[in-house]
Amino acid sequence: MDRLLGPDAGSRFAYREDGSPAANGTGVVYANSGATVLADIRAYDGSETPGGAILGSQVGYDEWGQSELYWFPPGMVDRVWVSVDGGPVFPVDADNNRRLDALRRVFNADVYGAVGDDSTDSAAGIQAAIDAAAAVGGGEVRLGRGIYRTASTIVLPVNTPVAIRGEGRSHVGGAISTSLRRASGFTGLLLDGVGVGLNGDQRIHVEISDLELHGGGASTTVVRLSKVSTSAIHNVRITGSTGTLLAATEWWNCWLDRVVFNGGGTGSGTPASVFDGDCNTVHMTDCHWEGNGGTDVSLAGIAFMLTAPKFERDTGSYPLIALGAAGAVQITGGFLHLGPSATGAHIVQTGTVIPTRPTGISNTEISGNKNVSGSPGGDAVVPYFVDVTAGSMLLDNVSMNGNPTTAFVHVGSGLALDAVRARNVTVTDPSKLWHDERAGSLYAFGSIPLAPAISTIAATDSVNRPVIILPDAATNTITYATVPVPSDAAPGRPVRVRILWYSDVAAGNVRYTVGVRALTTSGDDITVGQTDSTATVTVPGTANRTTTTTVTSAVTVQPGTRFLAVRLQRLGADAADTATGGFRILAAEVLYERAV
Repeated sequence: MDRLLGPDAGSRFAYREDGSPAANGTGVVYANSGATVLADIRAYDGSETPGGAILGSQVGYDEWGQSELYWFPPGMVDRVWVSVDGGPVFPVDADNNRRLDALRRVFNADVYGAVGDDSTDSAAGIQAAIDAAAAVGGGEVRLGRGIYRTASTIVLPVNTPVAIRGEGRSHVGGAISTSLRRASGFTGLLLDGVGVGLNGDQRIHVEISDLELHGGGASTTVVRLSKVSTSAIHNVRITGSTGTLLAATEWWNCWLDRVVFNGGGTGSGTPASVFDGDCNTVHMTDCHWEGNGGTDVSLAGIAFMLTAPKFERDTGSYPLIALGAAGAVQITGGFLHLGPSATGAHIVQTGTVIPTRPTGISNTEISGNKNVSGSPGGDAVVPYFVDVTAGSMLLDNVSMNGNPTTAFVHVGSGLALDAVRARNVTVTDPSKLWHDERAGSLYAFGSIPLAPAISTIAATDSVNRPVIILPDAATNTITYATVPVPSDAAPGRPVRVRILWYSDVAAGNVRYTVGVRALTTSGDDITVGQTDSTATVTVPGTANRTTTTTVTSAVTVQPGTRFLAVRLQRLGADAADTATGGFRILAAEVLYERAV
């Protein structure tokens, strides 16, 4: 149960933090951590003077959950050690008035018959400890160091806060600290908690920490927690099954931190961990998925926050993260890795429940170019790293390393406008950044006016725009000032240059090239290294008319492109350039694509 606080204003008795009474029980108060010397405590009568000595230093609670308060005599240290109902010894400090009024009900599973010897069926003992905690309104069930085998399912109570705590989870290849493990031949759930209805007072409230939950080698689900709220799993490893390690349904306002999912799942049909059934607000911090035989995590619901997650797997044709009917998913500070025998994508998004709330992936590395185990290996043979066919997604400050067979990011043909956006994304091969199946009409064009840096300006038109004359005698060049790439430019889309021409002749063609170069800094040399696209403009057929041409460059906007340099040349000596006299340019601009 929760800490006991007091005093009550009328009776000076202790109650739980939520105002409910404590229950029958006895706590023994010791003066040392070894629990060999009883503490000198006195009854507290509200007068700040010592009352009578407490026989055996026992602190009791009556059937109404009320407990007198106790006082440390002058000269005594302000810390004692308490064991409640035979549970572990833990320190308790006095408050500012040197009153002893903070105890936590602890139920030691060993006292109820559990044995961590890797052979005894401890299910009944652990269940008895949980039931005892539930009978008094909640409490903490402690498991000691060792392997506790169970041949039947341990069931959590509804509408009663229960904490299950061990002495530390094991690590791969290391010694066992506390392990709750299915007995050989038992294939039922190791731990089961199912709430009732949608009301908060009928849900599961549990805290699981500092232990290992082991499936015992069976191929069935290890832990099922359904209709859960304000619950948490801390420092826990879930392993030992090729079935689902954690089946989580309708979780509301829950937390996982330092949870490891290892060796679970089978393919895409049996993920290692599943969160579905209208989950709402689930925080996962510093959780690891490693070596699983199925999709590492499948998410459905809204408001999943994955902070510093780590995913590692060498094989499999299934994704690391599967986003189904999920919305407002945020993945930040993550590391996602697939090894050389993997053929599935890192992230697959096939559904959404909030179209206006994109999945956000930020400050994350997505890797597919080395073997996790350290043995020699090539790139993961995956078509895409990120495969988005529904909903929306924002990639921000994401690094992708490897060599996908098709592209790093796949954008499905049926996506809404402005569905997938990227900022500060770096990839091993920029030419493979996008495989976008959407039609070009899904993009709108933004424009950036080009101002001539070096040119012959013969005159100005009626609105004072410079008129640039390109004589036909030979090659004539105009170099335009460098322009910045707007933040809303769609990565992987081509750069276009649109030109407004004017001719005072009635016939002929003008042959010209548009050279575009992508720059990382404005100081780069803009006169060399450009990619040229050659085009022809035909005189309108009547003198003193204007015409417009648009040239699509081979240059595309890529992550890291900060500026564009443009150079235009008339190829007056080219045989295809047949227009005589000067040909004027009234205006020029860069067109870039942006998702809308």
